[in-house]
Amino acid sequence: MAFTNKPIEKVITEISNLGEFSDAKVDTMRYVARCMVGEVEKFIIMLAIFWLFSYQNHYLIASLVLLTVRPTAGGFHSNSALGCLLWTMSGFALSILAFPKLIPLNTITLFIVAMFCIIVNVMIAPLMSKQHEKRLDVTKNKKKKIILVLIHLLWFSLVFLTYDYGFAPGIMWILFFQSCQLLVEYVRRDFETKKENKGEEFDGNDSNC
Repeated sequence: MAFTNKPIEKVITEISNLGEFSDAKVDTMRYVARCMVGEVEKFIIMLAIFWLFSYQNHYLIASLVLLTVRPTAGGFHSNSALGCLLWTMSGFALSILAFPKLIPLNTITLFIVAMFCIIVNVMIAPLMSKQHEKRLDVTKNKKKKIILVLIHLLWFSLVFLTYDYGFAPGIMWILFFQSCQLLVEYVRRDFETKKENKGEEFDGNDSNC
C-alpha cells in the first residue's frame, strides 16, 4: 500500500548506503519487502471485512489453502495495490459467500473442479511475477508441477471426506479461484507478448521502407 512504501524505501536506502550489497541485491530486497508488507496489509483488511460478516473462520481456512498453492503456482498480478486488493477480495467473496450457496457441492461438482484445477496447474504453473520470473530456475518447473498436483489432490480429498462440514465448499472454490486467476494471467501475458511482437514487426517493416 502507498502509506507503507516510504518506510520500506527508507530502510532499503539505508541498507543500500552501507555499500555491502549490489544494486541487483538491493532491488530484490525492495521487491520482497514490498510484497511481504503488502500481503500482510491485504490479509488484515480482508480479515476485518469477513469478521464483520462472521465468516472470519472460513476466510482463515481459505487463506491457509491459498497459501499452500499460490507461492508455488503464481497467478494474477495487478499493477496497483488497490487492484490487487479488489481482485483478491472478489475471489474470496465468491469462494466463501457466493459459490457455496449457488452451486451445490457433490461428487460431480468436485470432480469437475478438481480436474480443471489440476489441468490448469500442469499446463500453466508456475507463473511468477516478472521480477520473480527472472530468478526462476526453469529446471525446477517439473518438480513444482508435481508438488502442486499433490497439494491439490490432498485438499480435494479432504473436501471429499468432509462434505458435511461448512468449510469444505470454501476450500474447493478457493482452489478454483486460484486456478482461474492463473489462467487469466497466462492469457493476459500471452496477449501482451503477441502485441509486443506485432509492434516489433511493424517497426521492422518501417525501417525497411
